[in-house]
Amino acid sequence: MASISIVGATKRYPDGSPAVNNASIEIADGEFLVLVGPSGCGKSTLLRMIAGLETMSEGEIRVDGKLINNLHPKDRDIAMIFQSYALFPHMTVEKNLSFGFKVRGTPKIEADRRIAEAAKTLGLTPLMQRRPSQLSGGQRQRVAIGRALVRDPSAFLMDEPLANLDTKLRVQMRTEFARLREQLRTTTIYVTHDQVEAMTLGHRVCVLREGVVQQIDTPDRLFARPQNLFVAAFIGSPEMNLAIGTVDGRHVRLGTHRLALADDVDLARHQGQQIVVGIRPTDFQPSESADSAALTVDLELVERLGSEILVVFPVAAKGMNADASESEPEVGDPNRTTFTARLDGSSKVKGGDRVSLRVDPNALHFFDPASGLAIGR
Repeated sequence: MASISIVGATKRYPDGSPAVNNASIEIADGEFLVLVGPSGCGKSTLLRMIAGLETMSEGEIRVDGKLINNLHPKDRDIAMIFQSYALFPHMTVEKNLSFGFKVRGTPKIEADRRIAEAAKTLGLTPLMQRRPSQLSGGQRQRVAIGRALVRDPSAFLMDEPLANLDTKLRVQMRTEFARLREQLRTTTIYVTHDQVEAMTLGHRVCVLREGVVQQIDTPDRLFARPQNLFVAAFIGSPEMNLAIGTVDGRHVRLGTHRLALADDVDLARHQGQQIVVGIRPTDFQPSESADSAALTVDLELVERLGSEILVVFPVAAKGMNADASESEPEVGDPNRTTFTARLDGSSKVKGGDRVSLRVDPNALHFFDPASGLAIGR
């Protein structure tokens, strides 16, 4: 195992535009770090720079303190697992696992021992004489993991390894990855665009946008304390409700609603000013009566999803888009947006009902509309 230090990593295209811009990340020995972000945000490019498959324009990458910028990929002691599996179709599982040993001239006794251990760990022992065409997608992915595992590398790099699997198999393999993470304790950098994978697998998660690191934190803190509007909107499903409000004493006015601030929130320097207010759909609770922490709303739509329901309702406030500090495009009334709340599936509410939804003041999020940065705490 090894620690990995990324300092100022930058990759520029020939036209000068950055694919990755000044990324600095410290990955601890044995840590499972997930890189997550929308398509084209630079996460796979950063992973390939660590592997040596992309050259860096600027910056340093060190493994256990050793600079590896100029090392050939095969000399970095890092194993990469690709989305495509990259198995040899004419070889059995056993031969796929042993191929690297033959190239490196590893003694057969040592190779056989490590192959047997990896096969047992990954549940591949009964499949050793099958070819890739005779395996399911999940089994092929386990072989790809096994081929990396037998090398006993100092770190794993995984580039969207579950992207080609169907939904049910992705859930199953995600569970297996979580088990392997705890069993192997090998330093791992894992790329995905799926925030569920990121939040369930990562000891820490690094959110990227347009090649720039937005926040690196534990899954819980990313969800509870996003540092800017982009992270707030990107993490969580359904995404956070965002709208323009005005600070009014120890309250914030959101359209016709007036919500109390939590004791630890200080918005004194924003008195009378517009700020962005964020409320997660999961932070709404039905209320018997309207109070300073409740919104009385008319439901436009109710979506029943079994154990939960999503209710959609209008708010007389200007909405914000997920990208940053720009207002939503004006469609219809520019001073009206829609919010979504997630409620218990046993609720009997229906479209057209007027209901009161309470929001814990501690669950409110506030952002500067110009910079997009979190404020108040």
